[in-house]
Amino acid sequence: DLWIDSRIKFGEALVLVAQRLGQMLPFFGDEMIHAALIATKDPEPLIRASGMSHLGTLCKTLRFAVNKYLQEALLCISKILQTEKETIVRRASVVTVFLLLEGMGYGIFQEAPQTVEVICKQLESCLVDPDPVIQLHASSSIQIIREALGLFFEPLSSSPSSSSSSPLHIPLLSAP
Repeated sequence: DLWIDSRIKFGEALVLVAQRLGQMLPFFGDEMIHAALIATKDPEPLIRASGMSHLGTLCKTLRFAVNKYLQEALLCISKILQTEKETIVRRASVVTVFLLLEGMGYGIFQEAPQTVEVICKQLESCLVDPDPVIQLHASSSIQIIREALGLFFEPLSSSPSSSSSSPLHIPLLSAP
């Protein structure tokens, strides 16, 4: 459909503009994040997937300037991971988590620990998703989380040999 293709290309153009803005991006972050979040609620699955992908790229590009939008972005990702039936949209949401983690690293756990813990549990459920691409991206995101937490990571099981496959436990951090 020409209308859907045009909307997807417009979203891609916005992401390219965001990447080229570099340090100026935070000045336009409101409009860009808002456009991506609106796209994630579109009735068309390709537009929702495109919106999630754009949200992830924007969050990665904004890095710590994303804090202003972090809670809303995480809630959007969480809702899609919980309720979305379309594989392409679920794929995009898992990639968005990966990009967000890449951009913020450990800082994400300080800004929104409860929401991140919920998303970690959802990522673990993605490890058994029928789609191998979702499994791969969920596994990559969980690996980034494990690396970011380092010594703070505590597996729920007491067996040291099962730490790589055990559920994640995110220690809740309080702001200083």
